[in-house]
Amino acid sequence: MHKLAVLRARANGTKQNTGEVEDFKAKTSGEIVLDLPAGRYELACLIAKGEEGSAVDHYETGMRIPFEVR
Repeated sequence: MHKLAVLRARANGTKQNTGEVEDFKAKTSGEIVLDLPAGRYELACLIAKGEEGSAVDHYETGMRIPFEVR
């Protein structure tokens, strides 16, 4: 299982969750519609170690990808 979130990078280095899809199974597809202002973002999995039986923190193991909205 995965919990995919779109995180907006703030000027102070923190990240704001702008929308997410929970209980997202591996090797499936889906969609989310968000109205994102220009900025830098990440698409990331927020499953922490111990959640959903996971032995690892998905974000910390690299389940994220940056992107920019112009």
